[in-house]
Amino acid sequence: METIRVGVSTLTNTPGYTVIEYNLFQDCDGDPEFVSVKTDEDTVRFNTFRSCEGTLCLRQTSRSYVEGNYFFGNNKPGTGGVRVYNKDNKVIGNYFINLGGSKWDAACTITNGDVDSNSTSVSSHFRPIRTIFAFNTLINCESNIEFGYTSGGSYGLAPRDNVIANNIIVATRNPIVKIITAPLSQVWQGNIFFPRDSATMGITVGAAQIRKIDPQLQFRDSLWRLTSGSPGVNAALGSYDYVRYDIDGQQRLGIQDAGADEYYSGSPRIKPLNAADVGPDGGDFFDVSIIPQGLLNGTGTLALRDTVTVYLASPAAPYEFIDSAAIVLDSISFTGRAKFSAAETGTYYLVVKHRNSVETWSTAGGEVYIAGGTQAYDFTTSQNKTYGNNAVVIGSKYCMYSGDVNQDGFIDFTDLTLIDNDAYNFASGYRATDVNGDLFVDFSDVTLVDNNAYQFAGVVRPGE
Repeated sequence: METIRVGVSTLTNTPGYTVIEYNLFQDCDGDPEFVSVKTDEDTVRFNTFRSCEGTLCLRQTSRSYVEGNYFFGNNKPGTGGVRVYNKDNKVIGNYFINLGGSKWDAACTITNGDVDSNSTSVSSHFRPIRTIFAFNTLINCESNIEFGYTSGGSYGLAPRDNVIANNIIVATRNPIVKIITAPLSQVWQGNIFFPRDSATMGITVGAAQIRKIDPQLQFRDSLWRLTSGSPGVNAALGSYDYVRYDIDGQQRLGIQDAGADEYYSGSPRIKPLNAADVGPDGGDFFDVSIIPQGLLNGTGTLALRDTVTVYLASPAAPYEFIDSAAIVLDSISFTGRAKFSAAETGTYYLVVKHRNSVETWSTAGGEVYIAGGTQAYDFTTSQNKTYGNNAVVIGSKYCMYSGDVNQDGFIDFTDLTLIDNDAYNFASGYRATDVNGDLFVDFSDVTLVDNNAYQFAGVVRPGE
């Protein structure tokens, strides 16, 4: 079976809007399609495939993206890249190295189809139309680009109107391009091919389509990358405004570079994944320690493990939220592990929201967040770890003010009324009105919130 299948054949031509990202696939050999996409408008990005036999197959999809993925074959037979069918799919900014597959399992496989894209069949193989394979880097693969495989003559419709642009391919064996059935209206643009040893070009076109030249790559940060003098720098041709970032997550500015890597002397933001990077405790993370006041009991622990949401907010007005992560606070360490996926390296405020506490911001000026790194922030050690010193001290710990039951940013009579009503009705269980976490709404909750209301406790944000 496929490791991941998006949709089924009966959903062909139905938008799925599925995103598969930041996963590690290791030795996924159970099916010729280790990922099979069968709905439209899906995205597979920022994943790492290691020693997986078969291909990531755009099987019955249109208008889908395969972007910024790493394919490491380790010269294992049958390891492949991306196989494409149907129309308007884009394979951009990926890195393929030492793949051992061919035919169905080349790094880029664009076969013939047995039906055209207007067919009502839900099981056939649609002719590939308007595929864009661009800004990819391919290194030492058994087979790099294959066109027009016929599956023993049963696929008779050649690929049509496809674009192969701004790729860098270094090969040591076999033709770089293998054409079984000639594609129709094929566009080649801005590619750099470097056949070494017994490898050959496999195609004859002009220099504007493919330059036969050493791209002068250097192995750095686990990938073969451009150097400052590489002919791939500022070499991209054509207009591809949807190609905004390289495989490291770095923005492509000005004239784009060929291949998956935009030349940059700094450290990459996104890297290939290993086992230590994934799973519940893997990867980059931000450990956040914070205490909702009401949950801190007489033993110096939390009455229960509870969920808060941590946001990264822009350090400048209007201080919009850029990324978020829900975390569960440990009852002893008061810490939860946030994993952010959208924010780039920069300075942000940390903002914490809890179901019945006052929204709390980190100290003035914000904190430096390094995407891909491991960091920590502890709100509990000092009052000045919160913006505007907006924390209440209990013993030696600084806490979020508890009692903002309706989450309007203030602790006031409205919150007291909600708690008093539930107390009157002997309400119990996991409720926002149970401020101290004992699973009963009673006089103790009313007393705590009344004290905070008397102090006019409420959110303190920058710019207010």
